[in-house]
Amino acid sequence: MSIRAIVVAALCLAAPALAAPRPVQDIRPLTSRPLAVRGGVLLLPLTAATPGDRWPSTLSLTLDDATTIVGDVVVMLPAITPRETIAIWTADPRHLVVRPIRPDDDTSAATDAPPTPYLVARLPGTGSGRLRLGRHVMTPVWIDAQITDLHGDRATPVPTGADVPDLDSPFEYWRAVLIADRDGVAPPPLEALDLTECERLVAEHSAALWRAARLRLERLSPGVAAQCIDRLTMTSSDHGVPFALWESDPAEIARLFATLFDQQRRDAVILESALAWADARPTVYAWVESQWGDHIVVALASASPVADVARFTWFRGDGIAIAVPIEPNRLVRAVLDRPPADPLAPIARGAPTPRDAPDLLRVETDSMIDVFTCRRAMVEARPPGVFFPTLAPPLDLHTLQSPSSVVLDPARATNVSLRRVHRRWEVMFECFRPQTPAPARPQTLASCRSLDHVRGIEAVTMLLGPESMDGGPDVALAVAESGESRLFVGSAAAGLDVATRSYADRWYCRIVLPEGWLPRFDTDSILVAPDPVLFGFIRSHGDGRIVETSPEPSLPWELRPSRAAVDLRHWHDTP
Repeated sequence: MSIRAIVVAALCLAAPALAAPRPVQDIRPLTSRPLAVRGGVLLLPLTAATPGDRWPSTLSLTLDDATTIVGDVVVMLPAITPRETIAIWTADPRHLVVRPIRPDDDTSAATDAPPTPYLVARLPGTGSGRLRLGRHVMTPVWIDAQITDLHGDRATPVPTGADVPDLDSPFEYWRAVLIADRDGVAPPPLEALDLTECERLVAEHSAALWRAARLRLERLSPGVAAQCIDRLTMTSSDHGVPFALWESDPAEIARLFATLFDQQRRDAVILESALAWADARPTVYAWVESQWGDHIVVALASASPVADVARFTWFRGDGIAIAVPIEPNRLVRAVLDRPPADPLAPIARGAPTPRDAPDLLRVETDSMIDVFTCRRAMVEARPPGVFFPTLAPPLDLHTLQSPSSVVLDPARATNVSLRRVHRRWEVMFECFRPQTPAPARPQTLASCRSLDHVRGIEAVTMLLGPESMDGGPDVALAVAESGESRLFVGSAAAGLDVATRSYADRWYCRIVLPEGWLPRFDTDSILVAPDPVLFGFIRSHGDGRIVETSPEPSLPWELRPSRAAVDLRHWHDTP
């Protein structure tokens, strides 16, 4: 055997041994100054001189008076299966779960994302002095906080709604406690929440510390404390439906928390930093609800108790700002005309027009400035077809405050297109779903009293016609995967044809549109302003109450999709 072959063979034999994790050795605290609430829960990050697997499930802490405390070792990991089946406005953006550590959890650098273990332990009500973990000594910052009211009857109803924190997350329970303290009521008891025991301990830990932070800040300055708590709990209202507008970014919240517990700063500096943090939080948020056609609809949600004014300025146009009043603690919708086209621009058959170009819109209030890129006013239907934006889940608070590309689950995606076949217009849906069939549900489209009741049914819905707060579309047709269809709005017309076909991981729906549902026009009159067809789409799922919409996402408490404007005149049938 050659030297090269011997070396290769040795490396192959050694590779598994090098990659195999080693048992963890010399576990130690990651901090020497943990925050410790007397009678509360200690959450202590852990590390090790030799990271690896086979962590113990429990560890013991010793106080100066020789009291021994046994705590559980847990890890915080991203949820394996995101909660696609529910729509929560206040959903925790971290999507973390807390579970007991397992023997195969490897904290060494050999893994892509090694978990950080934590020790959760109940502290005595008279705790003081130092804490020891093995041979490692810590000097905790002992804190007094009122926590007895966090526990109560397991049968106590848990509040729900768009103005309630995500109580399915142990990392958002503290906010429910601050809201309860602000309103002078009891917080939801931990025992009533749908959390595991280790998740309840983590939730209690953060709730007690935030209550202590509030009490400390109130002693320093009640006014500054009120402003900070307001930014963490503020809400608005949409036609009587309250919804949260509080700061949702975990990094920003952690920054305020670190400021309030900074042991190295003087009280005056802490107050100044806390006030600056509160002043930097907007009290008005804006987003585009509809951006097709000649009008743009911008939603403006205010959490301020005083009135404000929004100033809109188109980058293309005369530059004159359009002022829209904003009511206190209300959501208002501004309907804006697109800037007029340049009268000197050439208009010729087949030439691009200003209607095809996106428009930039600047929005400014006393607490925020934003710029939106609005899509072109209208889409021309040309071969091979019109492909609408992939249906998107409802907007949530964190996405509103931290705009980013929404990551859609390809296993649940819905694609919609419009095409013309054999001189007939048809809408095609491609609906992906998990291969494991959803449990059978007794509900059918026939039992739905309105469009909102399609939640929980595997179905698609097509809307034709304008969107309006006062009235609905001209046509609202829902089609279930089973083939059942229901016309919620509009009149049946000759030529309507609906068909579905199911496969293991998806199903298809084809809707052939009746001529009576479409405008009549002269295909040779290109210079005449088109009468567009306005399309909106909804996808509901059989395994939950979440819905997706297109061309824009809806609010989770209101199923009202926007519309895409399509010009049908430019598709010429071949003989």
